[in-house]
Amino acid sequence: MKLTYVSESTSFCDVKDGESIADALLKLGVSHDAPCGGNGKCGKCRVLCEGEVSVPDDEEKNVLGKLINDGYRLACKAKICGDVTVYGKTDDDCTVQNSDLAIPDGVVCVDLGTTYITAAKNCDGITRFYTFKNPQSVYGADVISRVSSSEDHLDEMSACVKKRLCDLVPDFEKSKKIISANTVMQLIYDKKSPASLGYYPYESPDLFGYEKDGITYMPCIGGFVGGDVVSGLFYALYTGKITEKTALYIDIGTNGETVLIHNGRMLSCAMAAGPCFEGAGLECGMRAQKGAVSAVKEENGKLSVSVIGDTKATGICGSGIVSIISHFLKTGKLSVSGLLEKEKVFITDDVYITRKDIRSLQGAKAAIGAGISVLCKRMGIVKSDIDAVYIAGTFGEYLDKEAAVSIGLLPDLECKTLGNCSLFGACLCAQDESVFDKICTFARKIEYIELSDDDEFTDEYINASFFE
Repeated sequence: MKLTYVSESTSFCDVKDGESIADALLKLGVSHDAPCGGNGKCGKCRVLCEGEVSVPDDEEKNVLGKLINDGYRLACKAKICGDVTVYGKTDDDCTVQNSDLAIPDGVVCVDLGTTYITAAKNCDGITRFYTFKNPQSVYGADVISRVSSSEDHLDEMSACVKKRLCDLVPDFEKSKKIISANTVMQLIYDKKSPASLGYYPYESPDLFGYEKDGITYMPCIGGFVGGDVVSGLFYALYTGKITEKTALYIDIGTNGETVLIHNGRMLSCAMAAGPCFEGAGLECGMRAQKGAVSAVKEENGKLSVSVIGDTKATGICGSGIVSIISHFLKTGKLSVSGLLEKEKVFITDDVYITRKDIRSLQGAKAAIGAGISVLCKRMGIVKSDIDAVYIAGTFGEYLDKEAAVSIGLLPDLECKTLGNCSLFGACLCAQDESVFDKICTFARKIEYIELSDDDEFTDEYINASFFE
């Protein structure tokens, strides 16, 4: 049996009887969003296909509705029974940007995010950043889903990331590699089972901080505060981006992490923010790239929409959903408790948000707010004692900080953005090999708090769930 994939070009692969379309497409390097972990719940992996496939069950019919009549199926649910043709365009497009950052030849620095991956490589004297979706998205949107999926698919999950890196980054396979990622992503990349992170006490079998087989892994702090946080915070302090005695460092991504710095002491924790701040997990979500709604405001009685690249809106990125919620709170379309006036509200003719989108962000916001509150209490300070808040990652690049404060996502304090600190820290190691030893020493100074052990976290989560 054969699967034919038709997009800008046509590709083929042999398939087995009963194999899902999603698994078959992975052989061709094609993945789809699967926030539900391939359980047929979210509908994000729908594809247009024809040929011999299994009859849709009631669950698939409920998710797709009338789209089934047009030939659409859920890639995770539809089983192949004969030759199949799938039509579509891969959502793994790669963005390439030039950077002034200098790194030596023969080294690739990788920020291995749960949702997106960025690799830095010197190509003929020019450092280029290659950014693309993590192909593991087909195994779930967040780290907990990846932990669960890895029980049966560890080798495939590791292989699909390495294949994408080899396909997109010149000379990746033969280059020295520096990997900066959360603990789960580093474990899967190294083909180590993260299963122990799926149950209490959430301890990792490896906290890394060493070089093996030409691959340098950043040191991790705990089960859910990984090498990306260590790398990023070290970069921010080492280069003088953070100078205050009391500061809050937040990496808002799929797995939100926070470090509170006070008089030389550093306390860290991780919050299950989910993928909404990176655009995934929203019905019209996308990352912060051309076509993404990044902000909205009222102008002359009408909704004015800011779109990255000044082009037609094709989706909403993380900063966009924050801005939209802030605006809807001001105009009364959204209640403080999180109830949207309609099930679906259009931002443009084709782009909209849903009540489910609001709930996703509400839960993520509550987790981050509760985490910050717990860190402050453990440190013996109050939020007003914090001199500045630093936001790491691409999320902060387009973020309207006033909007973030107005919905209660960030404290009402001075906020500064730092960019992709995780990658920048890896690049420091590429420039000077002695830096890695300094990072490993630095990591041992950061204390880790497991929020599930904190009696006050639930109360703080409930308090932080309101949009105020």
